[in-house]
Amino acid sequence: MRRDSVTLLEQAVGNSRRGMRLLPLAAAAILLTGGTSAAVMGSMAQGSVRLPEATGDRTAAAERPAPSAPDLQAELPARNAILAGAAGDVQGSRGARDVERRTLKVRPGDVLMGVLKRGGVAPEKAAGALKALRAVWDPRRLRPGQRITLRHRRPADGLSAPRFAGFSLEPERTTRLTVRRRPDGGFHARESRKKLEHRLVRRTGTIRTSLYAAASNADLPPAVLDALMTLYSYKVDFQRDLQPGDRFRVVYKQGLDDDGRICRNGPIIKARMVFSGEPMTAYRYKAPDGDTQYFNARGESVRTALKRTPVDGARISSDYGKRRHPIQGYTRMHTGVDFAVAPGTPIQAAGDGVIEEARWNGGYGRYVEIRHNADFDTAYAHMQRFADGIHPGRRVEQGEIIGYVGSTGRSTGPHLHYEIQKHDKAVNPLEVEMPAGRSLEGKALARFKRQRKAIEKRIARLTDDEGHTKVASRD
Repeated sequence: MRRDSVTLLEQAVGNSRRGMRLLPLAAAAILLTGGTSAAVMGSMAQGSVRLPEATGDRTAAAERPAPSAPDLQAELPARNAILAGAAGDVQGSRGARDVERRTLKVRPGDVLMGVLKRGGVAPEKAAGALKALRAVWDPRRLRPGQRITLRHRRPADGLSAPRFAGFSLEPERTTRLTVRRRPDGGFHARESRKKLEHRLVRRTGTIRTSLYAAASNADLPPAVLDALMTLYSYKVDFQRDLQPGDRFRVVYKQGLDDDGRICRNGPIIKARMVFSGEPMTAYRYKAPDGDTQYFNARGESVRTALKRTPVDGARISSDYGKRRHPIQGYTRMHTGVDFAVAPGTPIQAAGDGVIEEARWNGGYGRYVEIRHNADFDTAYAHMQRFADGIHPGRRVEQGEIIGYVGSTGRSTGPHLHYEIQKHDKAVNPLEVEMPAGRSLEGKALARFKRQRKAIEKRIARLTDDEGHTKVASRD
């Protein structure tokens, strides 16, 4: 075989997916036609294979001299190699060619079953795939904007309808869920996590108008800002205590994938805020038992036994003290603080304790009361609904969700009415001296101090303009 035939064969493979399917036929034509191989491959490079007319082919063959035995012996290995290579190319590319992929975007109100049906998946197959997925992930966590990639496999004959082969989605940037169809027709689901490279990032800001504006100007990610506010919410009322000129400095971990994309922001490693000239510093400390908290430089927890604000993103709509009731119209004592916030916002337990009441309570609507210790109780009113499993006698931890903001009972709009009772008497949640949190001692304190020094050394390496440094860790 001449080299021009081999060259044309390679061109045909590269130019046409159809050429891949016709490659064995073309190679066979080369063997049969000998000198017409260039013509065959030339036509294939144009997207078709046309064998010579029978009469013309016999004439051309008659005019050609018969190849000698040495020529045949030299040519056969090359022909066999091309045939074997052609078959190998078709087999190796079959997986990629036989799978159709289609990506669908989750719309508001979508459920995963509906998305699969919209993608042409039969209901019984969609149900089987969802059953497998539930073993690793709850489909009810699907959110608008997420993307689902469906896979359908084309049949070998090219005539039957493509068969549903599974789907994949990334509920988070660090997590990938894959559902595959097994040979027996069932489905198998797998969750995989991306390995991330971590670096430390430092952000600083000065408050001029609001903490949100200062955080935006400092390019502080929303997730880190939320963590910062939660960290200091035990000691600070962010509506009343912040003043122009107050400052913050935050050092947090940032996770990047192999392409350099930011996949995770947090946790905070060290934070320092200045409120009305008073600095408050917090270091992240992980105890040997896995418990993670934030402590000041002396090893005293920044977390008090009770939170002043048990709901995130709220504004104070009514303070503690005497007021004219907005519905009843007369002046009476308001024994708590009202936090106006969007309906359905989660309400957190202000501290560790046991639920004393979880019921409808007249003008308070849906109401929860928690006893924390011999001195303190907290109460939460006007809930839209209770969280699952909330009932009298249930023990809860600080920050655990106990219900959701609503407007039940005597209420003019969605808000949380929050009370703190000390020795069964209502006190101002924003002014009462909170019980102290945990303080480290002995070996635990020594271990914390070693971790604190290690943190400071790593922060000292943050020298560039962006405040970045790589951390030798992957997960």
